[in-house]
Amino acid sequence: MDLDELLDPLIDRGLMIDDRDRALRLLVLDALERIEVAVRAALTDHVSTTYDDPHWYLDASHFRDHGRQAQLLRIVRETCDARLSGMPDSGEDSLVHRSALEHYRITYGTPELPPSWLMVETLTVGQLASTFRNLRLRADRTAIAGRIGLTARLLESWLQTYVRVRNVCAHHGRLWNVGLDGLPGYPDFEFTFLA
Repeated sequence: MDLDELLDPLIDRGLMIDDRDRALRLLVLDALERIEVAVRAALTDHVSTTYDDPHWYLDASHFRDHGRQAQLLRIVRETCDARLSGMPDSGEDSLVHRSALEHYRITYGTPELPPSWLMVETLTVGQLASTFRNLRLRADRTAIAGRIGLTARLLESWLQTYVRVRNVCAHHGRLWNVGLDGLPGYPDFEFTFLA
C-alpha cells in the first residue's frame, strides 16, 4: 500500500468534517442572528418604555459601573462618528445605519447621541452583553430576560457563551469541538411523567 492510498481516506474524512462543520456554522449563525435581534429589542424596548426615555443610556444612574457606562458612551460616539464620516457605501450595512444616523442628527441634533434603538445597533454582541450586565437594577435585567423567556442569570450566562460561539462561526473556526470557556447555565425544569 503506498502513501497516497493511506492518505486518501484521511483527506476525505477531513473534507467531510469541514463540510459538516461549515453547514453547522451556517445553521448556528442563522439562529444566533435571531437571538441577537431579540436581545437588542428586549433591552432597548424595556428600558426605554420603563423610564420613558429613548436616551436612557446617557444617564449614569441606570448603571452599576459608571466607568463602563462612560466607555459605552465613548464607543457609541466613535462608532456613530465613523459611520457618518465614511463613504455611504463603505462597509456592511453602512447605508442603513448612515441614513438613520443622518436622519437623527439632521432632524433632532440633541442629544448628540442617537436613541437607544439605534444605539444598540452600533454595539457588538460583547458590548451588548456588557451593557446588559452593567444595568444597575436587577428588576431591569430580570424584565429584559423575561421578554425572551429566560431569567437574568440565564441570559447573562448564555450571552457569554453566545459571544464565544458567534465569534467562532464568524471567523470560520471549527465549531463542532470548540471549547466554550465554561458552559451556559441551564433552566430549572420540573419534569412530570405520566403514571
